[in-house]
Amino acid sequence: MRRDELPCFLRVTPAVLWAAGIWWLSSNPSPPGSSWLEIPHLDKVAHFGLFLVQAILLRMAGVTAPLAFLAALAWGGIDEVHQRFVPGRAAELGDWMADAVGAAVGILAWRLIRLAHTLD
Repeated sequence: MRRDELPCFLRVTPAVLWAAGIWWLSSNPSPPGSSWLEIPHLDKVAHFGLFLVQAILLRMAGVTAPLAFLAALAWGGIDEVHQRFVPGRAAELGDWMADAVGAAVGILAWRLIRLAHTLD
């Protein structure tokens, strides 16, 4: 069965689960493995990677590139606001910007993956 033949809820499940995982990580004052994030600016790399994957999962679900970017951007913004209310966490514009760049790169990566796939 091809991906586009799956029911919509099955196509979006990985992206929804990934978003829930991001929420869970940001709900914890000290998420598992967070000690390495104390290296300056490494948290931006983590944000970049998390939202790169989020955008790819949204594109894999069949969401258009602009909507996938906007959805990832909105989720990143909501998550940053959410972190303001978690003890020991803070909302940072730099984190949200890393989310946006990661989402944009994820969308471009998905386009390159699809292009390479069609050239085979």
